[in-house]
Amino acid sequence: MKILNWLKSDFRQNYFFYFLALTYGIIFSAIKIVHDDIINMSSQFIHGKSVLGIVYQGYFTWSSRVLINTIMYYTEIISSHCILLFGFITGILVLLLSKSLNSVFNEFDNLYIKLAIIVCILMYPFSILSSAGWVATIATYFWPFVFMSISIMSLVQVLNKKKLALTQKIMSIISIIYAANNEQITVILIFVYTIFFVVFLFEKKLNKFFIIQYMLIIISLLFIITTPGNVARSHSELANWFPSFITLNSLSKFQLGYTSTMYKIIFNPNCLIIVFTMLVAIIVNTNSKSLFVKIISVFPSVLCLVFGPLQIVFTNLFPNLIYLNHPVSESNLIYGLITENNYADKSIFLEYLVLGIFLLTLFFGVYFSFNSKNERILSLSLLVGGLLSRISIGFSPTIWASGDRTFSPLYGCIFLICIILMKNLFSDCSFKKQNKTSIIILSMLFGSFNFLSLLIQILVQ
Repeated sequence: MKILNWLKSDFRQNYFFYFLALTYGIIFSAIKIVHDDIINMSSQFIHGKSVLGIVYQGYFTWSSRVLINTIMYYTEIISSHCILLFGFITGILVLLLSKSLNSVFNEFDNLYIKLAIIVCILMYPFSILSSAGWVATIATYFWPFVFMSISIMSLVQVLNKKKLALTQKIMSIISIIYAANNEQITVILIFVYTIFFVVFLFEKKLNKFFIIQYMLIIISLLFIITTPGNVARSHSELANWFPSFITLNSLSKFQLGYTSTMYKIIFNPNCLIIVFTMLVAIIVNTNSKSLFVKIISVFPSVLCLVFGPLQIVFTNLFPNLIYLNHPVSESNLIYGLITENNYADKSIFLEYLVLGIFLLTLFFGVYFSFNSKNERILSLSLLVGGLLSRISIGFSPTIWASGDRTFSPLYGCIFLICIILMKNLFSDCSFKKQNKTSIIILSMLFGSFNFLSLLIQILVQ
């Protein structure tokens, strides 16, 4: 009876989030079975092969994602009989994500912050999570991201000097163990937690719970590094996807990861990236008194718009801008922008300059978007960690074969930074209510079109 009363009370307070979760649960129950899902739902589990047996074999031949793959395979098996399970789990995780963010960032039950959380979830690029099959990709990327967010929320609570209940600590530890089984998310967690380990060490604020979290992430990193399956998979996929990858040195692989990541962000930005850069520009121009800082903070959003959705307009006005758009995935540029064949091409270096200017001004803008030292460090470490998680794919021969899904952890970090930015913006009493409403409406339009695009993709795929 107590649980029922609690549910009724919680629903009255958070009906926005319940409706959002139900919506996603329904649409992800309408997915088509495609790509890897077809294989995973086929006869491989019938002919004497168990899930644990396949995962154990995969440890030596394919992947270190032991926990993630186990849950993913069981979900695939049950979903082959009833896809509603996949939709239900994804809907529950959307609810868990939204409520976790609300409990940490919305202490005073601010309606604008609730709407901001909903808007950011609507802008999350689910559309890129079907390339290996909806179940396989979402279970591998989005589900671990939700649990990464829960662990990050516990860190935010510590930064805010809030006491964590025992259940919160247990949930956070479980979340870290599961989320860090994804290699890219481990990169993010190890970077963020290392930064705060140094901060807490200098401030003499290290506590046992944080050390336990940090040690679990390090153990996960060591597990990934020492898993024979990751090396075996890399070797086996060289011939199929990138035979000449073996000739690249570490610097070339880094350049491949860096240029492919930055090109996607600037020349093909999604709704989340555009709103993120616009938020940075709005907040800095609202709070800063320095004209130089204000101008610099606008650069990322201008570059995203000029070379992204408004590229056709600007290349018609300024035709020479087309020479700054070299798709990194083109056959002659698959090794990154600068290769041994084009190093004399000045436009290549100009594009490299654009990538560098965007990144530097974005760091600059994010830095000046916050007055709180802890929020500034958290946001910058999330941004750097997210970028490193995608740049690290440059060290894999499947960088092109994996498609856009490898950007998911980076987008997840930008998603969290957007939440923090909006929380500060909508908590600021000096910021006019009319302006807050305008930002929410504009963001809601982006989110609604993004959601509509996802819905169309699921229905017509």
